Amino acid sequence: MQMISARPHVCNHSHTHAPTPPVVSQVQCSEEELGQYRDLVDRAVEARTHAYTPNSHSMVGSSVLAQDGKVYSSGNFELTPYADHGEQLALAFALADGQKPKDLKACAVFVAKEGASVEEARTKQSSMTSCGNCRQAIFEINPEMHEILLASDGYNVEVYRAGDMLPKAYHRDRPEVPNLAPPSSDHPDPLVAQALIARSRSFVPRTNEPVGAAVETVDGKIYTGIRVETSSFSTQAERVAMANAMMHGEHQIKRMVIVGGSSAEGEIPKRLSWDALQAVAQQSPQAEVLLPDGHGGFVSNPIAQVPGYLLTHS
Repeated sequence: MQMISARPHVCNHSHTHAPTPPVVSQVQCSEEELGQYRDLVDRAVEARTHAYTPNSHSMVGSSVLAQDGKVYSSGNFELTPYADHGEQLALAFALADGQKPKDLKACAVFVAKEGASVEEARTKQSSMTSCGNCRQAIFEINPEMHEILLASDGYNVEVYRAGDMLPKAYHRDRPEVPNLAPPSSDHPDPLVAQALIARSRSFVPRTNEPVGAAVETVDGKIYTGIRVETSSFSTQAERVAMANAMMHGEHQIKRMVIVGGSSAEGEIPKRLSWDALQAVAQQSPQAEVLLPDGHGGFVSNPIAQVPGYLLTHS
């Protein structure tokens, strides 16, 4: 038998080591700001309890702080196989409430598996940061926002500028097109009026097609949502409105209004999403969907009977 000796492998060490990640400097904050940010993390911890995660069982809470002191919080919602991330929803809630991107100050996130000890999870958050998808979204909405991470002691916080947390981020200059949808409405149906107002607050630099939605619960409460577009995701107004209701413990929707366009009476959105309607139908299969009829009014359909030719599979 002929013996074949293995040829020794010569390593080129200049290519074997992963590049050293850049060091990101923390933002220096006052004690008052640090106190604000610790409170913001606590709000994210509480928001996580409302997460709906039947697929991943990984529960996320996120809270966004505006310059005026208002806080907007959300969990992550897996209403269909397409998941809405907590950070994306918290940002959408803030914008839907009338906040401007430049007025959003900070975002905190807290992650722990379903059933995990929260106290133990607080000491493991240094590696539980926002995903690249959400980080890109935060960057595009306001790169000056602060990203708040819990330190390893589970109490103190680390503060970073969002623009520094995503080195060499993708960026595309788009001409700024004003949202021409009227910022107010005197429609006699308050659900329609709220959807029309929400539409004017959409963040749609990619398509310039604003969309607003409003859902009415069985006990008459109204929650709104808007379309938010960035390079990494597009959040549908219907899903945002549904998540907004669920964050308040409301799962049963009686009616939902969806409006696009920029006319005072509204138009059917050009990209009415089948997946977004499924997100609502999974929770409230008896809900009615109101859409503009093209003549200044609205037509109502059971959610299962919204005309298929209107829908895109997104």
